[in-house]
Amino acid sequence: MDAFLQGVKGFWSLKNLGALLMLFVLATVLAYSGLTPERVAAAIPRPSEFTSG
Repeated sequence: MDAFLQGVKGFWSLKNLGALLMLFVLATVLAYSGLTPERVAAAIPRPSEFTSG
């Protein structure tokens, strides 16, 4: 859990503010182009699909 909290702190640090802004812009562009997170999630193969068979 400590590693997780450290990751969260690092994620919100000013050093990564630029990266966050880029991600936000990218997400906005994808949303306007009609690519919703649900569609992206549906396109990502589930781990269970690899293990079953």
